[in-house]
Amino acid sequence: MRLNQLGLWVLLTCFCLLSPTHAAAGAQTSANCTRTVRVGTFDQAAPYSVAAITRWVDDGGTCWTYWRQAFGLRALELLDRGDLDLAILGSTPYASSVARGAKVTAVSVLKNIAGSEGVVACEQVDRLQAMRGKIFMAPYASTAHYTLLATIVEAGIDVNEVTVLTRAPAEIVAAWDAGEIHGGACWGACIAHMLSNPRGGDIVPGHVVVDAGTVGRWNYRTFDVLAANDAFLARSPDLVGKAVDAFARASYDYEASFGTTGGWAYDGGAYLGLVQEFANLAGGSRTRDDVAAAMARDEYPTTTAQLADPIWSPTRSQAVFLFDQKALFVDPREQDQAFYEAAFDPSSLKIASTETTPLGASPRALPLATTAPLLPSPDGGCAPVGIVSLVSSVGKDAATLADGSAENRAYAPSATCLWAVAAPGTRSCVDFEVSFLSSEAPYDRLEVFDAGGTLRATYLGRSGAAQPAVRACFDDAVDDERRVATCRGLLDGSDVADPEDGSDA
Repeated sequence: MRLNQLGLWVLLTCFCLLSPTHAAAGAQTSANCTRTVRVGTFDQAAPYSVAAITRWVDDGGTCWTYWRQAFGLRALELLDRGDLDLAILGSTPYASSVARGAKVTAVSVLKNIAGSEGVVACEQVDRLQAMRGKIFMAPYASTAHYTLLATIVEAGIDVNEVTVLTRAPAEIVAAWDAGEIHGGACWGACIAHMLSNPRGGDIVPGHVVVDAGTVGRWNYRTFDVLAANDAFLARSPDLVGKAVDAFARASYDYEASFGTTGGWAYDGGAYLGLVQEFANLAGGSRTRDDVAAAMARDEYPTTTAQLADPIWSPTRSQAVFLFDQKALFVDPREQDQAFYEAAFDPSSLKIASTETTPLGASPRALPLATTAPLLPSPDGGCAPVGIVSLVSSVGKDAATLADGSAENRAYAPSATCLWAVAAPGTRSCVDFEVSFLSSEAPYDRLEVFDAGGTLRATYLGRSGAAQPAVRACFDDAVDDERRVATCRGLLDGSDVADPEDGSDA
């Protein structure tokens, strides 16, 4: 390819919130899958994470895929519209879904949140009242957001005296490192980072002002549920039951033997190692001790305990609180107990409970340590720059740009793919057309630039119809495509593959 034949650039940027559990993988499917179950997860360390990091629940042609979510409201959106079949939801987004009448039903209570979430602050905030005049962040309408707002209220502080900004966990970490906030409320890698690193400009790492367990004792209880899309629950109750059974068994086994014997042993326990791997999939550095401590801070109820737990009451209370804080437009006071009870389906728990030991554990065997290598094979992903050369000026020469993901798999998460499309001759033009689009707006985008780097089109969201073509023609003013890519900050100008040089395109 001659460098001065460049027609246009195509840039695919994927910042997927609907990203798979394995950081480099697409959906964890295999060739023999006849059914695929899509489960939304978080980066929290929990006993049932062993299901997400292994192929434990796969059998009979049914493959379970686990998609990492940034926060509960996003998971709820995907679950409600059917892009997820099951999802782990915090009680606050779950309460919001019930009040709004979303097509979502809780099928089990996975854990009562205690010490794994809380309000973390810098050294200047040494007591609750010191939150006045400070800036805090939390993911919107999450259990952490609820805990933060409840803390402000119970401290006797007017909510207008504290600046509360709602951001995703990764944005909270960035703001903390930059010294832009005084504290935040979150979970998983976010809270671990704040507790291990000083706020930008400080010397001392953050500390917990109050945790979710303490706020729960103030009558602001939070918990996680396993929720199902209503259509999936009606269509596949057997698969819902399988998930409930497996998650309950993992939690029971953890509670029965944590830190002492077998897979949950502090020293070399295979299951503890799997949870650590799951917690660090997005590039975290939590140690085995970090993971063990995080799990030990929460409570994992047995199936029997879940059946005896009237979660409708704290669910409704959280919905009322959200309404009072103007984070919910439906007044839950107009919805009665029966309305909230109907949003919890205990059928799978009842089946699991009747098959269990007196302590309420499901009899399902946990995966052997030998299942640890059964992780999904990652998609190849795209090269930093791919060059597409159209070889003829006669008729329509079709060329397809591929992002490296395999058939029936999602595009690679957190990836930036860049293609240089070369016009076939000095009098030629290139038409670029998107015939089908399935992306997560506004987090992912497909951008088309002309040879000089001018943005010609941006594609977002989903569409089953072909989009209007974008035309760009030969530009003899561009003598090196590296200039455009380098200006975009996408590469250092040295790693463009040129087919005429014998390298791979």
